[in-house]
Amino acid sequence: MSEKQNILLLGCGDLASRLIPKIDLDAWQIRGLRRSAIFLEGASMSFGDASDAKVLEPLLLEQPQQIILCLTPDTREASAYRTTYLGAARTLSMLASKVSPSAHLIFVSSTSVYGQNSGEEIDEVSDVSPDRDQSKVLLEAENEIVRSKNPWSIVRFSGIYGPGRTRLIRNVQAGKFTEDSSASWTNRIHSEDCAEVLKVLMENFSKTNQGAGYLVGSDCEPALNTDVEKWLAKKLGRPSTEVLTQLEKSEIKGKRCRNSKLLSLGFKFQYPNFREGYQALLDTDSI
Repeated sequence: MSEKQNILLLGCGDLASRLIPKIDLDAWQIRGLRRSAIFLEGASMSFGDASDAKVLEPLLLEQPQQIILCLTPDTREASAYRTTYLGAARTLSMLASKVSPSAHLIFVSSTSVYGQNSGEEIDEVSDVSPDRDQSKVLLEAENEIVRSKNPWSIVRFSGIYGPGRTRLIRNVQAGKFTEDSSASWTNRIHSEDCAEVLKVLMENFSKTNQGAGYLVGSDCEPALNTDVEKWLAKKLGRPSTEVLTQLEKSEIKGKRCRNSKLLSLGFKFQYPNFREGYQALLDTDSI
């Protein structure tokens, strides 16, 4: 039997915990790093700050073939993003090229780095012009990964939902709806599909020895926020406004994410649209 390869997970929250069960533990050895002492089955855990070179370097000396940065800031403030995302990306970029130069770096980012807000379709070659401070920090962190000499993949996920991420369902249950005059395009992806995307990026590198570059991680159907809310309201038996304001397409804000590159990698969605994903949540007791 061939020797196991190593995966290093920097940040072991929800997505990492969904990824681990998808990995063949007979072929891979998983090392996880997170700030708080929580253990994950299937992973050998270490605890500390990924931006601390003294913490990170010993883990890189184990020569992981894949390093996944799947981080979560303590708060939504830009300062927390800078500490968490940019700090870890900068430290990893500095060390990996020297200590583990062949490791594939996978960085989990966000489609918020695209500032388009007039209904445009966006993909991997669209201009990035973030308009929020948090998104600007994410772009800085992405650039740190790109500047490394390692092969890299940067996946920009759209709005992640799933178990434990049910704010929209709770809002609809509470009768909180967006006015039709404020309808905007929204994009989303189920957390189980996010984990599968990370697995596909690992497999793609194992086959090609090349990173995928930039990748938009979003499901197959951008949808108006008002349409999603009304669908949920009907499923939940909640009253919602039925008087639609007829908006010209040019008046609708937001952006529409295209996932053609992801599909070209052979990716198959478990939940290709919001209806299938939210129905799965409604069928459980996890709301």
